[in-house]
Formats: sequence, structure tokens, C-alpha cells
Amino acid sequence: MTTQSSRKVATKSSAPALKATTPATAKVVAKKRIKAPAPKAPTAIKTDVAIPPPISRPQRGKIAQIIALLEREDGASLIDLMAATGWQAHSVRGTISTLKKKLGQSLRITLNQDGLRQYRLDTK
Repeated sequence: MTTQSSRKVATKSSAPALKATTPATAKVVAKKRIKAPAPKAPTAIKTDVAIPPPISRPQRGKIAQIIALLEREDGASLIDLMAATGWQAHSVRGTISTLKKKLGQSLRITLNQDGLRQYRLDTK
């Protein structure tokens, strides 16, 4: 017959000591004593965010070509814009969307005789 001795594990904590009888329970006791991080102070929310001014129009390059085509009286179809720039359709549509936002102008989309969309920038 063997006798088992109970072992007490000392921990460095200001919390009252919990008795642990085995190393496995000592790990559980140590995990329970971990404190949660202190909550952060609330930060101020900016309520008056300035809207950036419209960008200046490029004078050269593919974006200038797109703007020139979109400002025509009848506008331009996606196929026209793709042929002028050599870009794929998704790139042209993304550029049109970005220009619309950055130039601050509205974009008019109509259907032409062939059933294709005609894009046109409204001039102010």
C-alpha cells in the first residue's frame, strides 16, 4: 500500500491562493487567474469630414481619351471605349465609375439602336 502525498503549487498572484493537488489542476488554476485587458478609452468620432475637391482633368493619356469620348454629344459605347484604350470591359467600367466619383459629374446611360449602352458625362 502506497501513500500519496498532496502537493501544493505556489503561484505569484495577489488573488487568494487556491489549493491545487496535482500539476494538471495547477495549470487550470493558473489559467483562471489571467486578467482580461483593460478596456480602451473611447475615441472621438470626426463628424465634420471634408469632402475632397474634384480632381483636375488629365490632358493626355488613356483617361483623357475616355473623358473626351464620354463628353461627345452621343457619348460612347463600351466597345468604343475598349477600342480607344485597348482595355478589357471590366477595366473600362471601373475607370468610368472612378471618373464619375472623382470628377463629381453625373453619368447618363442610354441604350442605342443596337441595344448597347451609351455612356455620356453630363457637362456642367
